[in-house]
This record gives sequence, C-alpha cells and structure tokens, in this order.
Amino acid sequence: MNKKLIKRILGEKGTNLARSIKDFHPKKISICKNGKCFTVDSTKLRSYKFWKGYVNEDWESGTFKIFDKFLDKNHSYIDIGSYVGPTVLYASQLAKHCFAIEPDPIAFQELKNNIELNEHLKPHITLSNYCISNSIGLAKLFSYTEKLEYGGGSGSSLIDHKGHGNFWEVQTTTIQQFIQSLSITDCNFIKIDIEGAEFDLIPSMSDYLKNHKPTLLIEIHLMRVKEPNKKLDEMFQILDVYDYIYDADLLKKIEIQDILNMGLSRKGGRIHVLLTDIKISRFR
Repeated sequence: MNKKLIKRILGEKGTNLARSIKDFHPKKISICKNGKCFTVDSTKLRSYKFWKGYVNEDWESGTFKIFDKFLDKNHSYIDIGSYVGPTVLYASQLAKHCFAIEPDPIAFQELKNNIELNEHLKPHITLSNYCISNSIGLAKLFSYTEKLEYGGGSGSSLIDHKGHGNFWEVQTTTIQQFIQSLSITDCNFIKIDIEGAEFDLIPSMSDYLKNHKPTLLIEIHLMRVKEPNKKLDEMFQILDVYDYIYDADLLKKIEIQDILNMGLSRKGGRIHVLLTDIKISRFR
C-alpha cells in the first residue's frame, strides 16, 4: 500500500500517530560489550539506529580486540575523530586515560551527552572539540549531509568529498601542540579516523611518531583523495618507522600494496590499519 493511500485512509492525525509508533525508540540504551558497560543517549532516531547496529552487527570487531590487547592502565591513549563515542566509551575502561577529540559540533554534543551519562567513565576522559590538523588556526569542516543541522554523522571531514559545500569553521591544532597543552607524557596508542584527512595529518606527525612511536590504529579512506596510490606511498614514507603493519579488520600482517588493493576493493574504500613495533602471533 503506497504512502498517499495510507494518508488518505488514516488522515493527517492518524498518519502522524502511525509514524510516531513506527519510530518509537528508547531515549537511552545500556550497552555491554566484552564486559565493558556504558549507557548512551539514543534520543535521535539516527543515534538509536547507530547504537543498535553497534550492538547487533558486531561493529568493527577487530578494533575492540586491538584495544583489549594494546591498552592498559599504565598508559593513556588519544582518540582522534571520536564521533559520538563508540570507541571512547569502550576503550576508556581499558586505558589509564582517554583524550577524545571530535570537531564536528553536533557529534561533539552527542559525545559529551554520552560521557555525562556514565559517571564511572567521566574521570577517565578528557574531551576536546579541536580539529587535529597539520597547522594551528581555523579550517572548514564539511558536513556529510546537505544541511548542517542534520550533521553529526561519522562522515564530517576537512575534505568536501560530496561537493555539498556546507561546513562549520573549526579551530585546528597540531598533535604536538595538543599533547603539549595537556602535558600528556604517557600516551602509547593513537586512534585516527578523520575521513581522508589522515593523508595530510600523518606527515605533520613525523617528528612525534619518530621520537615516541605510539601504536597507531588508522582508518584509511582511499576513495576520498585523488591519486590514492601516490598519497598512500607518501604517508607510508612517514610510517616506515614501524616494524609491523596489520589489517585491523582481518587481524593479519599485510604489506603497503595490500592496503591499496584491499582498500579500493572494500565498500567506501576504507581499511583499518594497525602499525606497531610489537609482533603479534595471534589476537585473543
């Protein structure tokens, strides 16, 4: 039965009531994953659908196995591109402290709301709405939607890859300045998910990576840049300081060429890559 016919039969009020029943969902969801429990705000239907998928569709299962293996209570970790908290709310329970960074103002507010719902996590999380970039100043952060008020999705980026032209002006800083301003001295792990801007960020982190060599978990977005082969090669000239590269989804050792081939063949051109000096025989 088509929508116009339903509306004619039920009338305006009946249609609105039917729609409200269809879209009814709890305003909060309690989540437990691998023994890590937290509550999230699911007021928005988009948020509700995301968190239900997070629970039911085994969202990025490799990421959590990596967190379980590499994070510990003696070290802090930095989460660049925290979105609404899918990694922060879990990983902050493993690390000494989590520095969560999300420049998208709508996603940032949802992330803040989610942290506020979890008193046991608040002391272990420092939240920032800076945009970590290759310079200090202001930049345009483009929305993945056609209207800014509907933003907050995981696709906001410094790259206007959809040509919408809708953006927020955000404050940028470098990773070195961010770490210095918060006096972070015990970071051994950095997660980066910034929708294609990693190709500009990683070269700017060259000195820090060479001197400190934190384990890196990067979501690489090959479809969002021109000349992905060239960009990937330039980025891995910086990342050559690491001994091992792993496919973080399949949890196996790979080479740089594998990243290009696998990334371009996967949906959205995304591949999660782990770089570390620790040889891993197997993940538990």
